[in-house]
Amino acid sequence: MTESVFPRERTGFSKKIIRIPPPSIKQIGIPVLNNDGTTKIDGVMAHQDLFLKHGYHFEEGPFDPRNRFEFGVGVGIHCDDEHARNREIARKAGLRMPSELTAEEVLTQKGRVMAKFTGFHGSQCKYRLDNSFQIAKFISAHLFYYALREHLFIDHCGNVFVKENYLPYVGLMLKHTIDGTKFVDFVKQGGDEFPKLDGVVFQRFIDTASSHDSSYRILADGLGNIHYIALLFARYQKEDMVLTTEKLVKKLEKPAIDQIFSNPRTVLQLLFTQTTSPFYLNSAAAISYHEDSEEIILSGQKIDEPDLRKVLIEHGIDPNHAKPPVALIDYGRRLGSAFREYAPLGGFDILQSRGWNYYFLEGNDGPDIASSGLDIQQNMSNDELERVVINRMLSNTN
Repeated sequence: MTESVFPRERTGFSKKIIRIPPPSIKQIGIPVLNNDGTTKIDGVMAHQDLFLKHGYHFEEGPFDPRNRFEFGVGVGIHCDDEHARNREIARKAGLRMPSELTAEEVLTQKGRVMAKFTGFHGSQCKYRLDNSFQIAKFISAHLFYYALREHLFIDHCGNVFVKENYLPYVGLMLKHTIDGTKFVDFVKQGGDEFPKLDGVVFQRFIDTASSHDSSYRILADGLGNIHYIALLFARYQKEDMVLTTEKLVKKLEKPAIDQIFSNPRTVLQLLFTQTTSPFYLNSAAAISYHEDSEEIILSGQKIDEPDLRKVLIEHGIDPNHAKPPVALIDYGRRLGSAFREYAPLGGFDILQSRGWNYYFLEGNDGPDIASSGLDIQQNMSNDELERVVINRMLSNTN
């Protein structure tokens, strides 16, 4: 599937530029062509030879949004803050995101919430908190982590434990935190503000349209071309998707023990997911891991498998002609265009609620690309698939 937001007859300012950071702020030099025709600028695969072939050149300086053929790499105003970047993209594209809550609001309001570590994709660091006890554990571990850290130890398998002599204090702390109002007063200790939890975002929980956790992935580029739209959903039903240490350690690729304590968020993840931990959340994974999910490319094909047909119907999609909702095509065009100061290509995740509303979740540069979405049968690496997509995009600039 390829949809373009721009007509073939283009007029106006159209200088072909890849905008890169000036020497005062960029972390690496002007890109140098590798043997395979690729290069990396601030972690974004640029495929320099393809851009040069189509008349592009690299320039330092601020991004100019008026130039429809200009792409930015590492020059966006929120390059170092992914969450702020997502909010800015949503604003530019005119899309809503799930509403956010402060830690104090989470403690004193009713209802499920999503807690997410910023800077991570997928469900590795995202937790659905269903009750006050889970919320108390999550927030307490963050607030008292540095006091707690000296009472932790890690075994040779990377398991984190609270030392036995400290367990009574942990139990007492959790007992007091369940009452959200009293906990807020305790933490403030006469101050005006509740401490901020760095690197954590709380959002109101939005129930998806299906009995499975699900989201749409749109692969779109900065020219407004949509290369495909897919529906991703967990193989397991929502209440069966519990985040466990086994999945987490597999995702973290069993980091060396001396590296675990260097990152507080890694320790907290292990505390939240180990069944022997007093901070174990027993939390359902909000969005499935890739190895536990199915992906349906929405290209108008007939779907015969009963389970897949059921999920499509729950999302309002005809399984005999599985096409994406019209709204998603429009959203993909807008998101791709809004993203081009950060990268020429992006993968955009959108959630559909039971009330048939759509919410933008995040945009990813260097996304995982499904070869089936590009009608490619042979096995190709993600970098090779990215070259295919960029080449198709650039063919629309001639």
